[in-house]
Amino acid sequence: MKKILWNEMTMNEIGALDKEKTVIIVPTGAIEGHGPHLQVDCDSFNVTELAKRVALACQEQGINAVVIPTLQFGYSEWMNYPGKISLRSKTFRSVVWDVCKSIVDNGFKKIIILNGHGGNPNFLAITAQEFYQEYKVIIPIIDYLRISADIIDEVIETSFRHADEGETSVSLA
Repeated sequence: MKKILWNEMTMNEIGALDKEKTVIIVPTGAIEGHGPHLQVDCDSFNVTELAKRVALACQEQGINAVVIPTLQFGYSEWMNYPGKISLRSKTFRSVVWDVCKSIVDNGFKKIIILNGHGGNPNFLAITAQEFYQEYKVIIPIIDYLRISADIIDEVIETSFRHADEGETSVSLA
């Protein structure tokens, strides 16, 4: 089995990856209060685990996917719960830009951002659009909470919001 975590690879292993075919997954989360029962890195923890599972599923289908370290700090400026560590929107966008530029500078052309925090999508979309204008690299933004909303509604008894039954279930899974 090939390694799927960028931070566990050597520079030679990263250098040997097929730059044209390898998909680099960029997980984005947040550090913020999630009620008294979930850790403050819930969004980052959940999206990291999902990114790993996606990369392994890709590998089973013959697609090489590598997960970079999760961008744990997101945009949570509206939150007032204890434990929040938030980036300003322009800082968050700059960090995402710089990470994607570093990936492109390493020769990779296939980048997917996998988002796990509700405050990030608008800023990710703007950043990806502007990044394309400069580098001609398309970066899809996948927000797993949004694309799975219909399934979530079938499975859980309450609405899927912040630190509720749905998010708690994802963390436990």
